[in-house]
Amino acid sequence: MEQEATTLTLAQLVAGITDANQTDDSVRIDHLESLIKLCSTPLTDDDVTLLKPLVSNTFLSAHMQATDSDEASDLHAAKWQLLSKLLTVDGVEVPASEQELKTVLRLMLTDRFVSSDVLTAMAQWLVQLSNRSGDLNLLDVKVLEQDDGKQSGSYMELVKQMYVTLGGSGNVRLQLAEMLGKLVATKEHAKSVVRSGILYTLLQVALEQPDEVMDAVLLQNFILVGTRVASFVCYGDVASGLSSESKLSITEKRHEVCELVVALMLSGVSLVFAEAVRLLQLLIDNAACRALLSEVLDLRGALEKAHTLARLRDSKLTHDAYFRDLCDTQYSMLSPEIDDFERKHGSLVGLPMEADAPADDNAEGSNLEQVCSRRGDDWQDAMVSDVEENGASSQVEVLYDVGDQEDEWVSISRIRLRMNTTLLSAFEDLAVDCSMNMGKAFSALGDHDQAEQCFSRALTLRGGTLITALYARGLSNMARRDLTAAQQDLWNANEQCCAQQKNSTSGGKSKTNARDAKQTRDLHRQIVSAYKKLQQMHANKKRLDKKVIKQMVKYLATIPGLQDESN
Repeated sequence: MEQEATTLTLAQLVAGITDANQTDDSVRIDHLESLIKLCSTPLTDDDVTLLKPLVSNTFLSAHMQATDSDEASDLHAAKWQLLSKLLTVDGVEVPASEQELKTVLRLMLTDRFVSSDVLTAMAQWLVQLSNRSGDLNLLDVKVLEQDDGKQSGSYMELVKQMYVTLGGSGNVRLQLAEMLGKLVATKEHAKSVVRSGILYTLLQVALEQPDEVMDAVLLQNFILVGTRVASFVCYGDVASGLSSESKLSITEKRHEVCELVVALMLSGVSLVFAEAVRLLQLLIDNAACRALLSEVLDLRGALEKAHTLARLRDSKLTHDAYFRDLCDTQYSMLSPEIDDFERKHGSLVGLPMEADAPADDNAEGSNLEQVCSRRGDDWQDAMVSDVEENGASSQVEVLYDVGDQEDEWVSISRIRLRMNTTLLSAFEDLAVDCSMNMGKAFSALGDHDQAEQCFSRALTLRGGTLITALYARGLSNMARRDLTAAQQDLWNANEQCCAQQKNSTSGGKSKTNARDAKQTRDLHRQIVSAYKKLQQMHANKKRLDKKVIKQMVKYLATIPGLQDESN
């Protein structure tokens, strides 16, 4: 039969393929394979005219369906191989309109589970179609489930399935990744790629390979697509620092992957950030990648961002208990590893450049003068005495704060700079003032929920002993009708205020003490006044509750059925 098909002319083959009465699948397969071979040879204008109707009238109309399940795989594979070949023929029109692309998509959704050979042929067709597509982006095309039972889906879902399923076709996976990288043309496209889970799939497929047979192409596929996505959803400086070089070793590619995931965690798009946290967990579970994570400059900042956002009450991410626990686990797990790396290799932030050093030696308020030098498993406070510059092997003489420890010269990689205590205290005071001011502003705007959070933040920074914050939070809780919380805050504020008044009476009679005592008395009067108002609100609430109960009982007494039961 195959020999007979090869002797047929192109017109006869087209007629045989389009014959609706032909039910022998083996004959149709022979015709398709013969036509594929003929399309590889030079064609006349008459031949092209005969081929044009095949795409729209025969294949995309779902006419080419198998009658024998045993021949289905070969038939559909040959069909998609011929479609791919037709795309290379000059003069044959490519599906370009949205309706045509939706028709193609429905056909692919129907054929995708026939066999891996069919899926491979479809992938090759899709790659060629994307190279010749017009203004309409394939990522924008979707079909919804119809009344006739046809399934919904998108080209994005198909690419994901093809990438996962076609494990033995490394070249096809590379082509799919390159196609996807070209199709991502807007921020919405980048977000849809993340939402579909393709980034997670790309990294998961790459990392599930054993270390000794790790395929650099799979890592490069993730880097290629991830870098393209990052260019739309990450800050400019972060995205510009990413590289998509293909000529790198396996270790260098792993490091690129780690940097890319951390960059995605720093994205301002919450969807991308949440997905990056899950990507980071894949790296943590991979021993080779985890060993490189501590070397990534921005990892600590990304972990602190995740750790903070997981605790914000108004963050939609905190509603996911798994995500919240994941952020906490990653923070507690990787932070000690970053510390250990910095003890051995120095801080990733680095020492201040000479140009950044203060010109005034007496400007100790802004001078980073204290260091921590590691002895054993703990950090020790010390002061810089002298520096012996010698490149990477530079030595620093440190004077320990503890008197019984002798001064010593240590490697510059063993120290980590920090601000002096006075400046740190000033920053904490500033943070408290900012929280209080923000709380007062929110209260004035009527946003008492936000105000309560700001006052709570100030109390946390002061260890719960800030009378003004307790008083202000009590007022916010009263406005929020949270009378129990308001009562507790005002009670604590009154207790602390009374204790402070007792201490001020024994502090002398200086002008400063007299002014502080007057301010404390005024604040105490305000707290007492607020507490009385709270008690009045409690009384009004009880009266209102009683009134509502009476009205309810009176209403129930008017219902005939209930009256009969009571009698």
